[in-house]
Amino acid sequence: MAARARPAQLELFKFSLYVFFPIAIMLHYGDPDWYDRHVGPIRDHFIKADKPQFLRCDKAGNLVRVHHFTRFWIAIRSLEHRHSGWDSSSSSKKGKGHEDIRSHAPTIPQTRLKRLELVRWCGPGAVSVEWFSRGAATCAIDRDGMVEILVQESDEDDNRPTYISLTIPFSAVSRVSSVSANPAVFLDLDHPFFMRRVIVHHDGTQKLLERPLYIDVLHNEVAKFVGRSVCLEFPSISEQSNFVNLTTTAGCPIVLLDAVTTLSGSRYAPADLKTLREWTSTLDVPPAFQLDGLLYNGILDAPQLLSIRPAVTDLLENYSSSQVEKILVAFVTRLLDPRVNRTASPEGPDDALVVGLDGEIIIKDLEGALGELDHGHHFSEGELVEKLEAAQEVLSFVNLQPEHEARTITVTPSRFIFSGPNVEDSNAVIRQYGQPEYFLRLVFRDEHGDSVRARPREDAQTEKFVDRRFGYFLRYGMEVCGRDFEFLAYSSTALKYQTVFFVAPFVHGEDLVTAETIRQALGDFTKVINIPAKWMARMAQLFGSTRPSITLTADEIVEIPDIESAGPPVSCHTDGVGLISPLLADDINEKLSEGLTPAQIAKRVPGTCFQIRLGGIKGMVSVDPSLEGRVLQARPSMIKFLSESRTLDIAGSFERPLRAYLNRPLIKILEDLKVSHQTLLDLQKQMLQDIAGCKHSWFLTSLFLDDFGLAQSARLSSTLSLLSPVLPRADLNSPFLEEALSLAASHTKRELKWKSRIHVPESWNLVGVADPSGYLSEGEIFACIHEPGKPPEYLEGLVAISRSPTMAEGDVQVVRAVGELPEEFAPRIRGLVNCVVFSTQGKRSLPSCLAGGDLDGDLYLVITNPDLIPKKCYPAASYDAPDPRTVNYPCTIADGINFFLEYMLNDRTGQVATRHLHIAELEFDGVFHRDCRKLVQLHSDAVDYAKTGVPVPFQAIPRANGGYPDFMSDPKLGKRSIETDGILGKLFRAVDECIEGGPRSLLSVHKRRQKQANKTLDPKRKLSTALASLVDPPLPQVPPQALVSQLSHLLPAFSEEMVRIARHATVTDEPTEAELLIGVQAGSGKEQRSVKNVVHRMTEQTSALFSSLRKELQGGQGQSVRRGWAAWCLAVEEDATSRDPRFGVRTFGLIALNVLLEGLEIEEKH
Repeated sequence: MAARARPAQLELFKFSLYVFFPIAIMLHYGDPDWYDRHVGPIRDHFIKADKPQFLRCDKAGNLVRVHHFTRFWIAIRSLEHRHSGWDSSSSSKKGKGHEDIRSHAPTIPQTRLKRLELVRWCGPGAVSVEWFSRGAATCAIDRDGMVEILVQESDEDDNRPTYISLTIPFSAVSRVSSVSANPAVFLDLDHPFFMRRVIVHHDGTQKLLERPLYIDVLHNEVAKFVGRSVCLEFPSISEQSNFVNLTTTAGCPIVLLDAVTTLSGSRYAPADLKTLREWTSTLDVPPAFQLDGLLYNGILDAPQLLSIRPAVTDLLENYSSSQVEKILVAFVTRLLDPRVNRTASPEGPDDALVVGLDGEIIIKDLEGALGELDHGHHFSEGELVEKLEAAQEVLSFVNLQPEHEARTITVTPSRFIFSGPNVEDSNAVIRQYGQPEYFLRLVFRDEHGDSVRARPREDAQTEKFVDRRFGYFLRYGMEVCGRDFEFLAYSSTALKYQTVFFVAPFVHGEDLVTAETIRQALGDFTKVINIPAKWMARMAQLFGSTRPSITLTADEIVEIPDIESAGPPVSCHTDGVGLISPLLADDINEKLSEGLTPAQIAKRVPGTCFQIRLGGIKGMVSVDPSLEGRVLQARPSMIKFLSESRTLDIAGSFERPLRAYLNRPLIKILEDLKVSHQTLLDLQKQMLQDIAGCKHSWFLTSLFLDDFGLAQSARLSSTLSLLSPVLPRADLNSPFLEEALSLAASHTKRELKWKSRIHVPESWNLVGVADPSGYLSEGEIFACIHEPGKPPEYLEGLVAISRSPTMAEGDVQVVRAVGELPEEFAPRIRGLVNCVVFSTQGKRSLPSCLAGGDLDGDLYLVITNPDLIPKKCYPAASYDAPDPRTVNYPCTIADGINFFLEYMLNDRTGQVATRHLHIAELEFDGVFHRDCRKLVQLHSDAVDYAKTGVPVPFQAIPRANGGYPDFMSDPKLGKRSIETDGILGKLFRAVDECIEGGPRSLLSVHKRRQKQANKTLDPKRKLSTALASLVDPPLPQVPPQALVSQLSHLLPAFSEEMVRIARHATVTDEPTEAELLIGVQAGSGKEQRSVKNVVHRMTEQTSALFSSLRKELQGGQGQSVRRGWAAWCLAVEEDATSRDPRFGVRTFGLIALNVLLEGLEIEEKH
């Protein structure tokens, strides 16, 4: 037996030798301390200076060469982590972002720090320390990729010490800076750390005490300025190396610095800040807002701002305040974005080391990415003044932004983020006073940009924190621009997104206007003065986004009764809808057409129903041909409060029908109503085929963009449709256009996979109105679809109708569409288009049966596909709102503020809807399950919370018995998921999502830039040649120089605005031009709510910009072809010949192409 064991023992010895000996060698010789002791002093004798390896920034910003050993050392350290259970390739092969890597990251135990510092980078290799820890501090990394720093409070109880816990996810780390022969590590963060006050037990567990506003009193003085650059000073080089290696493994880019110099003094000294406040208080709001933004956004510090004071003063003496604001906006863009201000080094392009996981030298020429590598330029006074002077060139640009621009401040737990002026729809109150600069929007967000929400186990702590942090500003106001701004109100939409309006006192005429005087002038709220939520909701309707229309006289507004059922119970068939005369509708359509070209007006279908705001009147009006003159008939259900305002504002005009899409809740109901799985799978399959097929034809691509509402602001669908007969898609080589269309297809597949947003052909989303004549019988509807350039289409036969959000089985009903009506029948409704007309007969109004809808602007999904129409319908649910919360005294604004703060934490509408879908998918009964029925009522209560003030208790929400279905589980969140047999799981797994984008680190950003540099618009001039031949005689290959010179000033103005939008209105710091063109954000997985909000704001900005550029290019009557051709050639020339074309030049070219092609279409018609 012993003899037989010897070979096994020999093999074990050999295996141990092969494995552990190399590891021991690597651990010993890979130790940086060993390297510094034994290799550093003699390396210069062996290293050739002309062999570049990793490049390293010294403290002066110049570059030195580093030995091959750096690559060897990083490889060794990476190998160590692989032996500890980490496989770097497992995630990269899947193409996923940082989150997948970090979820499997190895850990390091609690390591004592010599000191924790919050710093501001003052140029390459130089920092100022703005705060440092006085008590003991430790650092650890857990398996979820979370860095936790514990700072022991100085006044702790020895028996029960408390700590401030600072947590930093790897996903927030944009760069790690390591210093040679120094145990310090600098972390640059996308957003500040998350703070908690905790007690740490002996077993390492923690008890949360509260969310503090600051670490200590000294931190409170600078927290609003610093927090995104953290210095961890470790006791030794080896402990620092362990931390750096782990961050490298997690994919964080690392910059190696030879040394870091600590500057003396604070960059935010109280005396300097006081001087700044005194200065800005003497300025008008627009320039003062930009100067405050430079400070609070961390672009310039206090001494830098004071250094440019003389230059700003000179500007104010020579230009108006609005012009100086425009200069300062351009100044900020030039400071931050290399796409606007590239200055090549006289010694050639600089290089710098950025170490990736595999040690790859990625960046050869970083001339375009210096802003990311030098930790924010610390410009000298002379450089700042020079850039400020250069920014004045924007005054020579054509103003491509509309007049109304809003200024926004985002308030987070530790800082203020200034944004604007951004284009946004105005509201009746701001227009009334005509001084929008005195109104601010405040947005409340957590540090990572998401809405503030309470976690179930942290309700009390979060509520206290929200009240102390955000409630303080709501109650006591905020000093901005040297003025005291105070809470005014919010709109209904703003309440959902935790946004409010602030106003500073100003003089209007001879009166001093304050927040209180504005609220008093809004109207008479006597009916709801004891209901805080409803009182605020009534005021909110005047702050909703609207377009100004016309002013009516008192005798043009007539009250008529509602049409109600006999009851009991009484049901209102005209809840929220009135009537308008044809003459008044014509006046409204004419007002809404102002600023449009004749060609654009010709492509509009005049609206026949409008969503309006008229003082205290809110709802819909539809055209009634029986009314003469100018008259608007309002019903009691539309009159929310009494007001003397006679200005008719338009919240929505319905000139074209909206495409119909299914969503997950509706699909689940259809499944439970016995709609075939195969029908839904076939619809999705057809969508996927349409996405794939659009690669073969411009016409199909145009339909695809139109169906899914992509690139609408650039009118790309129209451009491609007109391009179809000019040049086949297969013959055009346009890398940029192909990239943009690939992004559009990827985004659509993403929506399909994660939202089941399935397009239903020949079905529509239509606004609802009522039949005032009583022609339609119970269970009948009338709908006429009229798209521009097409004949009217009348829906006829059985259709399914629903309204989002659908949760109950009765939220889908089957009704009969009556088709085209003869002239002698129903003359009062037969002319209504792009709406669904409901019957006013029956015991209960049909809209109220559809998820508790009404007719004040709700949209209804009308499905004509017979395979999607359920064979059996169920009675509608009863949606009874709870009694509103009241007070026994007239409401004050303090009550409104308290309600807003409560709503921030207790709005559970989305949570209830998600739980309903979760349970319906897991339970055999589906939406018929008792918990789902309970959730239907809870969801109705959650929707009504904004008006009743009665929240849904968290404890009342039923729990799901099982894991998350795979279609609800975002892999980034690490939720346990299961595969289900339902249709939603089948639809989810049938889509192979195309992943675009990826981690937005420094490395990926620069790679994206380099990749996009080759995405030209028309490299071989095939399209230009084809366009020139469309006209007889052909268009000149070189447009007249005078015309080119006339249009050349538009390109820099457009590029300037594109860069500004990219910087301030998008989720990431570095979106591509294609993302701005299409109006989406590249990525994979679920799109978070905060991301959708930001993308929506981005599309608002680009829509206004593109519209303004189009108007400038069109010029006067009959000039579109000539000017569009010249602008196209201008863009193609710069794109093809410039080494570094302007950001936005390709979009500029596509808009010019649209102007050219639409101009040709008009000429052909005439």
